[in-house]
This record gives sequence, C-alpha cells and structure tokens, in this order.
Amino acid sequence: MAKKGTRSVLVYNRPTYDLIATFDCHIFAFLNPPEFDEDPLVLMNGEILKVGDCIVSFDSKKTSAGFPGFRMKEGNAVIFAGTYPGEDNEKGRRLVCFDRINEDGLVPAIHDEYPRVCFGFTETPEMPGVFFFSTPAVAGRVVETTRVVRWKGGKK
Repeated sequence: MAKKGTRSVLVYNRPTYDLIATFDCHIFAFLNPPEFDEDPLVLMNGEILKVGDCIVSFDSKKTSAGFPGFRMKEGNAVIFAGTYPGEDNEKGRRLVCFDRINEDGLVPAIHDEYPRVCFGFTETPEMPGVFFFSTPAVAGRVVETTRVVRWKGGKK
C-alpha cells in the first residue's frame, strides 16, 4: 500500500525509451538522444502547435475522470519539443513530447540513466489533436485540446 501523500508510477520498458505512467501524463525517458520530428501539430480547436510553443494547460469541454485536461502549476509551463514515433509506429502512433519551463527558463529533466526525459502523451492518426495517456492504475485518459492556454512568460 502506498503511503499517504505519495503517488505511484508504472514503467513500461520500450526498445528506445522507458514510458513512465503517472496520474497526470506520461514521462518518456529516452535511452539515447532522440531525434524529434519538428512538424507542427494541429490541435482540436484548430490552433497550430509549433516546436518552442509554451503551454500552461490543455482543457476540454468534457469534464469527467476520463477527460482530465492537463494543467501546470502556476509559474511553470511545458514547451513543445516535437514528436517521436511510438514503438508500435506501424499503427502511426507518435509521442507528443514536452520539456518543462519556468520563469527562470528551461528546466532540464536530468537523470543519470537517461540522456533526455520529456513529459507527454500519445497521439493516434485516428484522433489528431487528441492526446492519450494511461495511469499507473492502467486507466486510459484523454486530453482534448479544445481549450489551450499559452504561456506568456514571467509570472501569470
């Protein structure tokens, strides 16, 4: 049983990265420096997400446990790093990868075992602009990108 105040994770070992499932998003711990695809993404609301864009939150018109949205704590944002082909890329899935940024700039996610660690989600070709992640309880979550808050930098 987990101690009060702690959150568990579930790790899936892939050939080129470890996928770490959390209750808020996936964490991709790359075993070698990744080469990201830098093509822009079209979000559900029609906005374009380009490499370097900073996001505070992705929200949905739907509000339920299965559609939690994604929100950073005040003073923090994620910066779009690009996409990476998923290990089952024959299905066209890709990893949507973000780095963390705050008022002081880029926050490197450094870990001795991995040259690059990113936050993110999985996107499928059947549902472009819709991000998916699974929790340590193996429950699927959908992050729709119908409401996007972009970070302006500095204090909000």
